Amino acid sequence: MLHLAKQLQAYDMKAPAPTFLTAVLIAAAALALPLPQRTDGNARTRIAFVSDEGAERNIYLVEAEGGGEEKITSRPADARLFFNHQPTVSRDGRKIAYASYRVFPDEGLRLWGQWNGEPLFPSEEFYIYGYSYFPSRTYYTRLTNYNWNIYVHDRATGKEKRVSSFHWNEFQPEWMKRGSGVLYTLQAEKSAFVLHGKTSGKDFRQITLRNNEAVSPDVSPDGREMVYQTFADHNWELAVIRLTDKFPQFSARRLTRTSSANELHPLWSPDGRKILFLANYRTKSEYDLHVMDAETGDVKRVTDVGRVAAGYAWSPDGRSAAYARRGSRSGSDVFVVEIETGKTTPAAATAADESLPAWSPDGSSLAFIARDGTEYHLYTSAAAGGAAAKRLTETACYPEAPLWFEE
Repeated sequence: MLHLAKQLQAYDMKAPAPTFLTAVLIAAAALALPLPQRTDGNARTRIAFVSDEGAERNIYLVEAEGGGEEKITSRPADARLFFNHQPTVSRDGRKIAYASYRVFPDEGLRLWGQWNGEPLFPSEEFYIYGYSYFPSRTYYTRLTNYNWNIYVHDRATGKEKRVSSFHWNEFQPEWMKRGSGVLYTLQAEKSAFVLHGKTSGKDFRQITLRNNEAVSPDVSPDGREMVYQTFADHNWELAVIRLTDKFPQFSARRLTRTSSANELHPLWSPDGRKILFLANYRTKSEYDLHVMDAETGDVKRVTDVGRVAAGYAWSPDGRSAAYARRGSRSGSDVFVVEIETGKTTPAAATAADESLPAWSPDGSSLAFIARDGTEYHLYTSAAAGGAAAKRLTETACYPEAPLWFEE
């Protein structure tokens, strides 16, 4: 198999996508990046979240105290589907990158007067290699942009730009902490790769090598290394790679070698000395938080509940972690655990199903998603717990991690 760069040169970018996307690949929560503090006294603390609006999902911003919802993505009039996920903010707070999935009908066939573009009944429509086919009338339309791409929204101009344009799926964007551009995961056939894309959309650089399942990447605070999970020895392991190396001399270093367990969703601590991750060391179905010393490789179990969900987060001071625990009567609840002692405190009090916590920049508050009746909404609460949570949104939310930032 050729390197990805050679594959892309030989690939016909005008051809329809080879496979039909059957599932939304958004398991990993969007990563909240540390941003520089403003010194002009005009900083606004806001929270980004993903809406759930039927055939579209948009990126919204809301004031940390509530109110002032702002939608930063806008669905084109002829888009059949418009999904936007995983917002992440640049170091200066001026740009927001996100993964977007957009489906448009072929313009020529859409304007064909004999067909209104809709099937007579739901089972009439079939998808074959990116085409929508209607046997009873022998009409078809080619769907374009049939995959996930990375877009960047400029806060100053309000305009967006696509920075990836492959006929594969690109998702999980993360801004570089050194230099410019974004890292993102590209899933091609049965493999996943990490690329570094320029915001111009005209260039990219391959980070991980061929035949390497590399997902859930997280860049170290100093911007020199990237930790990720890789499928090796028939299970998920953790590996780290130096971003300062030049392609193709990248050399990945395995952090774990546990053939009977999975290590998932690694996150660097704010000081870059530790890595937080999920692992099922006790039984296959029970996952707990563990922390690894990045220098020695020593691993310590942090939680002892066996029901920790993906979408946890380090506190800004690196002393605690917020996570959701499944299995309670309400579905799941958010807790804060001290890394060194294991002391655990309930973080919020809502009606049901709390998940995906994110810390405020000062570490005093948590934002999270919780179910309110039949919808999910964005809530905040004191990180110390003990007080009722406050609902911030009127727009229904998609269950994806919110993101605090300052602009």
